[in-house]
Amino acid sequence: MCHTCGTPAKRADLRARLSEIDYVLSPGGFRIYSGTPHSYYSIYAKEARPEEDGGQPFLPEFERLEEPLTEHVWPERYPPQEIEAIRRHAGPARFASQMLLEPVQSLEGRLNAIWLRRYEGRLEYSEAGGRPVLMLEGRRLVSASGWWDPAYGKENKGDANVLAAEARALFLPIVYVESNGVGRFLPDILKRALDREGHGASVVERHNHRPKRERILEAFDAPLAAGVLSAHASVFATPFLRELREWRPEANGPDDGLDAAAGALLAEPARLMPRSPAPRNDWRRNARPGRARTGFRI
Repeated sequence: MCHTCGTPAKRADLRARLSEIDYVLSPGGFRIYSGTPHSYYSIYAKEARPEEDGGQPFLPEFERLEEPLTEHVWPERYPPQEIEAIRRHAGPARFASQMLLEPVQSLEGRLNAIWLRRYEGRLEYSEAGGRPVLMLEGRRLVSASGWWDPAYGKENKGDANVLAAEARALFLPIVYVESNGVGRFLPDILKRALDREGHGASVVERHNHRPKRERILEAFDAPLAAGVLSAHASVFATPFLRELREWRPEANGPDDGLDAAAGALLAEPARLMPRSPAPRNDWRRNARPGRARTGFRI
């Protein structure tokens, strides 16, 4: 989706390329467009988008065949419970565009903070059979990561310097560093600092190309709607909850905490091996290296 309609420039380029088909179409030939409305400004929109299409839709004279996913379209393949499962997994915005064929304006995106679950338990570290184990409220954790979105952090000016989790306190085996801008200098510094402290967590650089609003919506929309996203009680006393409640895709409000948390969420599941030597508190299941016998012959 982001390759063709993620920005106004990409959408304009797509429209320009499709308009060139008239020059190569054989006499008597016809065109068929098949796809889904990923964006409010989709070429499949029924109504004109004056900002990009002028006074009429991009495909004004085409016959349309639309089959939104409902329980009546293909009941033997998609019964109501299966459709509801897809809705929970995809999230409201993506389900509307992908399955109901309803172009959704990004301005309509909302993150319902009421759906964020609260927990108060603490991490419990132990060792069983010589292997580290990390538990949270009776559940064994298999993965975790932190995301550092670095900035100069000037008060009331520019982005805030945000780390989505503390590495030592949360037994993090990996920390991602956003390498855009000032972040390109920090991964090596962080690696040396972790080594000096004997923590041994891996440090991975990540460069973000996608718009921030797309990352935040993708990371939070579906998990919140499905009720599978939880936050510790301490988070509810931070500015993070205000960002979550007040976030709007097209607004220019505070969202640095959301952006860093979105980076960590989108990075999961992380099953990367820690840097050698492996730290003793690497609690991830099956974290030890091994050799598999493939049976292939060369």
